[in-house]
Amino acid sequence: MKYSEKHDRYIDSDYVVYRMNSKGKLVQCKLSFNNAGYLQTSSNLTGVITLHRLIWETFNGEIPDNMCIDHINTVKTDNRIENLRCVSYSENMRNPLTTEHLRNSKVGEKNPRFGKKLSQKSIDAIRRSHSGVPMSDFGKKFKEHYGIGYSQNEALYKREHWWFKKYGKCRWES
Repeated sequence: MKYSEKHDRYIDSDYVVYRMNSKGKLVQCKLSFNNAGYLQTSSNLTGVITLHRLIWETFNGEIPDNMCIDHINTVKTDNRIENLRCVSYSENMRNPLTTEHLRNSKVGEKNPRFGKKLSQKSIDAIRRSHSGVPMSDFGKKFKEHYGIGYSQNEALYKREHWWFKKYGKCRWES
């Protein structure tokens, strides 16, 4: 059994969370689901914490800034340490199973990865972000070529970006 001093919680080998009651006995913590579909518990020291973050911090230490905990198999309730990894937010969205879930998403259908119904606009935006081309790639190339950014010539930027999306390369690279 591992103890998390930061959250004052104990976790056993089956990833069940316990706390010490006022009589000095270990009792199992109550779990609930948050709005995003993740299991969570509360701690007197730190307030509400999601179970996957609690387990990661207990077994591996602090989560660095700008990093998150990814469920490798995309099942939000599978909080085994071998199913968790510490990644950046962009790496989390590039999880191959996440991409597969998004490809199979239909408008108005509850998506198992995100735990909510998605609009067509949301699905399109997420699919664009998973197209394989880094989101910032075009903006960087545009600025290098023209020496200006989006805000300085919005119309030119949109025309060039349309070309980039259609052909996968900038017009001046043709």
